[in-house]
Amino acid sequence: MEPTPAAAPPVPRVVSLLGKISLAVGAVLFIVNLLLIENAVGVVEDAGVHGGAISALRFEEWTFAVISALLIAGGVGLLREKKWGRTVSLIAGATTFLGALVAASVPGVAQNLAEIEGVKHTFHTYAGAPALSPLYGIALLVFLNMADVRAWVKPPPVGAVRPERTSTMAIMSFAMSFIPLFGILPIVSIVLGILALREVRRSNGLVGGRGFALAGISIASAWIALVLFIVILIVAMRPAPR
Repeated sequence: MEPTPAAAPPVPRVVSLLGKISLAVGAVLFIVNLLLIENAVGVVEDAGVHGGAISALRFEEWTFAVISALLIAGGVGLLREKKWGRTVSLIAGATTFLGALVAASVPGVAQNLAEIEGVKHTFHTYAGAPALSPLYGIALLVFLNMADVRAWVKPPPVGAVRPERTSTMAIMSFAMSFIPLFGILPIVSIVLGILALREVRRSNGLVGGRGFALAGISIASAWIALVLFIVILIVAMRPAPR
């Protein structure tokens, strides 16, 4: 006979708080980046630059539009106390780090494609995400993986064994996933995350940390995927030799 689920726990207060903050951060991120990047596009077009440099800036603009939409959608879900709001917010938190990488790399790509000295400052002055968005992404990932929030999303069965500790490898996977050091740490993060999931599964409920391991694997995988995409973008947009 399968164990019966426990009574639905109350919604943690942090859920509605994060919902309100996500709405504000998502709206500000969208407006600020739209203004900054549109300003950059205008300056670059006035200098006679077209083609790949403009496309790179547009890619950055759309990246932050998606991140903002995810933050706002997740915020709405959390405010309405919907469990899907946590899932969307976790995805949004992970994408803020991708946005930081885009902001750090795409302006340089656009600058190289422009090959005009007079507008070099434009790419780094006007284009880029506010630096605090990845910090908020960390807050989302940490608070939404707290035990009371996970219990609200999926109440444990009556009589279920409570974890005695959190997997060290899961915590290390989560921490390393934020540092895309030459692609090495993301790979280590993925390996540790997989090992942590294996440890949690074999512990019969005595070891926790599945959420941290999954977050670490997801963020590290996203870093690697974005780096590969940017490399392909640079190669594809490189002007053909005359």
